[in-house]
Amino acid sequence: MGNRPSNSVDDESGATHQRNCIRFLPSTQPTRSDTKYRIFGKSLNGNLKYPLPSNIEEEKHWLQDPHYLIRHMWQSNYSAPIEDKLREGNAKILNICCDYGTWTLEMASDYPNSHFTGVDVAPIFPSGVTRPNVRFLQSNVLDGLPFESNSFDFVLVRLFGNNFTEKDWEDKIIHEIVRLTKPGGWVELTQPDSKYYNCGPNGERWNDALLNHLRLKNINGSICEDFGILLTSTGQISRIQHEVVIGPVGSWGNRVGELGASYARQLSGKFKPWIISYLDITEEEYNEIMIKAEQEFNIHRTYMSTHRFVGQKINSFQ
Repeated sequence: MGNRPSNSVDDESGATHQRNCIRFLPSTQPTRSDTKYRIFGKSLNGNLKYPLPSNIEEEKHWLQDPHYLIRHMWQSNYSAPIEDKLREGNAKILNICCDYGTWTLEMASDYPNSHFTGVDVAPIFPSGVTRPNVRFLQSNVLDGLPFESNSFDFVLVRLFGNNFTEKDWEDKIIHEIVRLTKPGGWVELTQPDSKYYNCGPNGERWNDALLNHLRLKNINGSICEDFGILLTSTGQISRIQHEVVIGPVGSWGNRVGELGASYARQLSGKFKPWIISYLDITEEEYNEIMIKAEQEFNIHRTYMSTHRFVGQKINSFQ
């Protein structure tokens, strides 16, 4: 999606990689948004705002909640230009599909003068939250959320692309996001692509089966590539920016890559029964495929991409 940079891509340290270092970046489709690629690699220094886990307990949290790895790779909880608004206070923020509520609680702590709402269809977010600027609500975005139109300064959805069909995104979710955002407010969507790149033969077999399984359910595992088109199609979102962070999968990418491999392992476990059925293989054969796939991650330097779209609701629509 978007136009590729002509000859370079920034990494997380601000260094520049020449074009031949990104020759295997995922193909994208043109949209009205500009795309910036950033390689999350081995040039990290010790002064990160969001460092890697420092002990086993922290690492457990990372593996349970993908929020932490995404935050680390982006070195931010958001990219929309709303810092001043958040610090001024009285900003209203909505996190749709808030999951465990980790992002919502972190942001509420960082910006105590603004107000944060997290909604999810499943009540796995914390109960009995004591922060005065946080509330959680059980509600299904597909049914429409119980808020007035133009209510929020910032509406964010992240890490839930594979929970919805393409039609859900096109007909309901994007329109609900836009409806709830104030004119002049910002929307942001962050989602990893379910397509893995530079896999070996076993990794490709597993990943292709996963993507095909999702397609049978009318789920586009790469819906994140289409967010720019969907936002533009509403006629109400402008200044769309698209950024992609490229992250390693496997120990070739040091601890970040090991965590990426752990998430791939969890994904393989989650979809194991369906992929076994789809491939018509035994559980033992499936386990062998995954063992070999993980070995191939390091041989072929497998990587994944995470997309983030930011846009502003134009003022002419009331």
